[in-house]
Amino acid sequence: MPVGEVMFFRSLIWLFPVLGYFAYKGALHVFWEGDLKAQTVRAAIAAVTLPCFIYAYSQLPLADAYAISFVSPFFMAIFSIPILKERVEPYMWWAILFGFCGVLIMMRPGSSVMSLGGLAAFSGGVLYGLAMVLSRKLTRNHAPLSVMVWFSVFTLLAGMVTLPFSWEAPSLFEGTLLAVTAILSSLAQLYGIKSLSILKAPVAGGVEYLNLVWGTFLGYFFWGDFPDNYIVTGAVMLVMGGLYLTYRETTKSSQTPPTACFEN
Repeated sequence: MPVGEVMFFRSLIWLFPVLGYFAYKGALHVFWEGDLKAQTVRAAIAAVTLPCFIYAYSQLPLADAYAISFVSPFFMAIFSIPILKERVEPYMWWAILFGFCGVLIMMRPGSSVMSLGGLAAFSGGVLYGLAMVLSRKLTRNHAPLSVMVWFSVFTLLAGMVTLPFSWEAPSLFEGTLLAVTAILSSLAQLYGIKSLSILKAPVAGGVEYLNLVWGTFLGYFFWGDFPDNYIVTGAVMLVMGGLYLTYRETTKSSQTPPTACFEN
């Protein structure tokens, strides 16, 4: 199915029950409160991220696309400096550099990964990192569901624009897959945004490496795809760098003295 059509139905299936419920409760106004400019910028960036990922998944083996897109946690750490004013320690930069070397190994010149699909996965990972940092900033004053709804509205409109030019009527099987994908992916993103209101960006990004394991497993299970040695080596470097960031941040947090419940 065309990328725009997938975006449209993914957003429509998620938005219809959510907005319907809030309209029934007379609470749609909650989505128009707060910093609308920041909501618009974040939603626009995230809306560009989605077609990058969809295109990459259609052009590359699932594990390869997942591995390349996992530059996002490193860019989350980078973008958190100017946007969130979070301090990035020297060890974070070494971990980021180590992981980026892994990306260079995966996207080596002359490989099949160095293609439009590979560049789409890389671009999607960078934009996703930026969108997640902006989500963390927004969730300081906005509900995660509000951030998610704005994203879905933008992707719905972007997908709708493409329908007259690339419409393909989905079969019953494709429609079922779209519905399941819309619900599961939207819930996953909602909880991801929620996690950013609790965790620092480098820590939340490190946890996302579990998706790389699942992506490799599902790609092998359904299509028999398995990454080559270069992809495996680069992905291992990415994961090692990300998990090291997570370990250092969680260790530092656990060593912070707890605040007393009652003070005189």
